[in-house]
Amino acid sequence: MENLAAIRHLTFPAVYDIVRERYPSQFYAVAAFIGSDAIGLAIGVAGPRSECEVLSVYVVDFCRRQGIGSSLLLRLEQTFLEKGFRKGVHFLTVNPEEQGPVRFLMSRGWNRPVIVKLICRSTLRQAFETPWLVRAKLPDQHRVISWSALTSVQRSTIAAGIEKWIPDELDPFSFENGSDIGTSIALVAGADDHAPVAGWVLTHRLDASTLRWTCSFIDPSIQGKARILPLWLEVARRQKNVDGLENFVFTIPLSQPRMVRFATRYMRPWLTGLDYSCMTMKELTPTMA
Repeated sequence: MENLAAIRHLTFPAVYDIVRERYPSQFYAVAAFIGSDAIGLAIGVAGPRSECEVLSVYVVDFCRRQGIGSSLLLRLEQTFLEKGFRKGVHFLTVNPEEQGPVRFLMSRGWNRPVIVKLICRSTLRQAFETPWLVRAKLPDQHRVISWSALTSVQRSTIAAGIEKWIPDELDPFSFENGSDIGTSIALVAGADDHAPVAGWVLTHRLDASTLRWTCSFIDPSIQGKARILPLWLEVARRQKNVDGLENFVFTIPLSQPRMVRFATRYMRPWLTGLDYSCMTMKELTPTMA
C-alpha cells in the first residue's frame, strides 16, 4: 500500500479510497516508469468466485498513444489469470461525445459496454431555472421531513416493503451510511409521527461543491404524477443553504424506464451533463508473449 500511495495521482481519488478502505490485501496494481518517474498505472481488485474488477487504467498525457496503456492492461489481466480469475469486469463512465475509452477497451478484447445507468449533472442555478421543477407541489396530505427524523415504525415499514413495492436496488438503508443529514429527506403521507413513508431522497457530499442525490424513490401508487419533483425541489432548497455546494449529480438505473424517458425527454435541456454508466466484461485467456 505504501508503494501505491506514492503513485496515487495516477488513479481517481475514489479508486484509491476503495482500494485502501475495502481491499487493502486484495488489490493488484501494475505501473509503468520512465526512470524513477511513474507514468502509468493499472489497478484492479479481486471479486467473487472467479471474477475480478479492473478499476482504472491511466497513462500521463505526454506518454499516450505509445501502447503503454495496452501493455498495462494486458499485464494486469495476466496477473489476474495467474491468480485463478477467469473473467474481468470493468465499470466506466462514457461521455456520448468521447468514445476513446470504449474504443480502447474493445480493441483489447473487452465486450461492447452495456449501459447500466444514466448519470445526470447540473447546478442549483439550472435547477431553479427549470420551470417544471420550481412549480412542483407536494401531494395533498403529504409533508417532507428529514430522513434522520424517521421513527422506528416508519423504518420497519420501509424494510417490509423492500423487494415488494420497493426495488432492491433502491433500498434506502443500503445508502444511509455517510448520507448528508441536512439534505436527505423523506415524504410522509399524513401528520402523524408514524405516518407511512411515500418516498425519499438520500444524498452524499462528494466534495465541497458537489452533492450526489444518491437514491430517489416515490411510492409506485403515486408515480406517474411527477410526485418525485417536490422532493427534488426541497433537496435543492436545502442544498442552497449550504455555502459553496453549487453542483449536484444523480443517476437513473435503466431498470426504471419511466424515469429514463423523463430524463432524456424533459431533463436534458436543464442538465450540464448527461453521461452513461456502463459495464464491460472479458473472458481472460493466456496470451502469448
